[in-house]
Amino acid sequence: MSRVNELTPRQLHYFTHNNPPEHIALIATHNKYGTEVQIGVARYVLSDLDNCAEFAVVVADEWQGYGIASLLLKILAEYAISVGIKQIK
Repeated sequence: MSRVNELTPRQLHYFTHNNPPEHIALIATHNKYGTEVQIGVARYVLSDLDNCAEFAVVVADEWQGYGIASLLLKILAEYAISVGIKQIK
């Protein structure tokens, strides 16, 4: 892990474009004063081992405690199962 000041074009594309079933990200948004604001994200990345995927979920501080992370993870897990991923961890 190290600090990154700027993403390369390749990194930017990777983080902003889903590539199912290898990696996918789901976002939760909220309409704040007419502007759509991202409040949470769940992402998995398929590992090279035994059709397993690693996942991460992040929710903005002010939106924690409303079940957003649980809902994002549930949808992400359902999608992973639908494309044949055996385990997420």
